[in-house]
Amino acid sequence: MREAGRKPHPAMMPASVARFGIQLATATDHVVYDPFSGSGTVAVEAMRLGRRAIASERSREYLEGSLIRARLAGFDLEQAS
Repeated sequence: MREAGRKPHPAMMPASVARFGIQLATATDHVVYDPFSGSGTVAVEAMRLGRRAIASERSREYLEGSLIRARLAGFDLEQAS
């Protein structure tokens, strides 16, 4: 995020923690909803695991940062289906 000129989220979740929870509770093609998206870790990991993701965040600054992060990972969170 710093490279993109954004302030990083102060409480980023490790990707391994998100992956573990997603794999434990969902199957491929399930929808994972993260109502407190922060830096977008859960959404990005869900998509990497073949799940669909819905993410929301109160802070526009963090939401915009998570969209950048997702794009850098090869995903588009703004895509409507």
